[in-house]
Amino acid sequence: MAAMVPLASVQDQQLVSQVATIEAQMSHTRPATRPSPFSRLLVSGFILVIALGGVVVNFFLIGEAMAEMVGDARIGSFSLAHVHALVVIVVQLSMGVFLLDSLRITRLFPVIGSLLKVQRTRITVISLAILIMLAASEVGLVYLAEVMQQRDDVTRSSLAEWPSLLGKLGLGLILPFALAFVAIPLNSFVNAACALLGRPPSNGGTTDERPDPVARR
Repeated sequence: MAAMVPLASVQDQQLVSQVATIEAQMSHTRPATRPSPFSRLLVSGFILVIALGGVVVNFFLIGEAMAEMVGDARIGSFSLAHVHALVVIVVQLSMGVFLLDSLRITRLFPVIGSLLKVQRTRITVISLAILIMLAASEVGLVYLAEVMQQRDDVTRSSLAEWPSLLGKLGLGLILPFALAFVAIPLNSFVNAACALLGRPPSNGGTTDERPDPVARR
């Protein structure tokens, strides 16, 4: 019985040394597999540039359709159609941020992620409903503008305009939801920039760290 005690202690020491070796190997390989802040900044910045192209396309799509409705109306020195398009795009981006923050996919506004689950669910439903209404109104606006253009120009063939109309309607339906996901690369860009500057992210951590205490469920 006494001989079994040293044998067990030796086995325990061997097990502890094996665990320490595995942890040391994982600590050496983890930084190599995790992307650096600079690479994350470049990738997220590149995606944001692509998203900016979608913003420009959506801006001109809404502005052209709105111009057919209001004509040359202006607010000061700015065209009413362009102001309307800018407001709609800002609201779309804002609803996307609120939607993804309430789902805890992003943490641009930590106060949203720290809310109770019931409150976050309400924000999710409201944000999604507003996005759907904006997409539906944009599709309807594009369709009405195209109908008005066909009435003004009797020489245009309605059959030849259907592919263009379907393309515009598709963009009007997809772009609002696509722009909502700009919050993901924006969150990554902000976190990577904070890491490069040596400052902690404003959300208090990365998007992978989302404690969900039982008290807040």
